[in-house]
Amino acid sequence: MIRRALPVLLTLCVFAAFVSTLVFLYKKSEARPIVYKTVSPTLMDIVKKTVAPRAIVPRREVTIKPPSLESLFIRLTGRDLRE
Repeated sequence: MIRRALPVLLTLCVFAAFVSTLVFLYKKSEARPIVYKTVSPTLMDIVKKTVAPRAIVPRREVTIKPPSLESLFIRLTGRDLRE
């Protein structure tokens, strides 16, 4: 009896594993429904922002020299230091 029951039981286990694998793969491949989240509108101000995609490089580089103290004194007081 065990000689006949063992192959049948083993065949049933392999067949059950095969069927359960097919069922698992079928359920996994089903497309899930898309759920959209709705939001109520709010009243806000429009803010315009500008974003630079990378570093800003000038076309021409200009060196700015600070004014000398003598020319600054002349501009502020109107008289020359050398006098």
